[in-house]
Amino acid sequence: PVASAAKSEKSSSDHVELLDPSRARNIDILLSQFKGWNLSQIRNAILEWDTQVLTPQRVRALVRAAPSDAETEVLTEYTGPRASLPRPVKFMYELVSVAMLSERLSVMVFLDEAPGHVLDVSHDLVSVAGALHALDTCTSLMSLLRVVRRIVNFMGGASKSRPVAGFRLSVLTRLADVRAADGSTTLLHYLVERVADAAPHLGRFVQELGLLEHAASKPLTGYIAPNVRVLARDLELAFVGLD
Repeated sequence: PVASAAKSEKSSSDHVELLDPSRARNIDILLSQFKGWNLSQIRNAILEWDTQVLTPQRVRALVRAAPSDAETEVLTEYTGPRASLPRPVKFMYELVSVAMLSERLSVMVFLDEAPGHVLDVSHDLVSVAGALHALDTCTSLMSLLRVVRRIVNFMGGASKSRPVAGFRLSVLTRLADVRAADGSTTLLHYLVERVADAAPHLGRFVQELGLLEHAASKPLTGYIAPNVRVLARDLELAFVGLD
């Protein structure tokens, strides 16, 4: 009877399930990426930030494998023998023993992705800077805007002695709203016809400002600035994790 009880106790310990079966299979697949390293060596690689062992692909796999709070609770509450536990469960115990595991892995992911993010933001800033330079040096556009200013002065009834010095760019979109008596010809039509007849070279501004279309798709306030803020936040979190 004693032997039978001992056998029964051993049998029950062999069948302890501390991990969901599908989760255990996924961990087993993960461990296949670490051929040649035992579980404690993988743990040490995390502690020592060993990028020779922890390639970007492996780090991302470890992020997915990191024990959840519920799993950690189950593992820490188990007081039975560990020697006979399945390898995936033993590996989870190794991960549980790593202080600030999620933070460490997050920093590793950030350090891998940061150069690409910085390069993307740099390219966007270069694109915007190039577009601003093109706007600043586009003589044909400046000349065309002077024509528009004359029209604005005329339509607004400004005197020759005190003409309007400038106008809001929103005026440009309203040129198509001002119509002639026939109801079909707009002020924009008139402007295009006059420029085409008297100064066709001013139409070159479309080619001269070719960079604007790409830059307009990456606005400073709506796209680039938020990306920079996210990058700065992640960098700050990385410093915290490194400390």
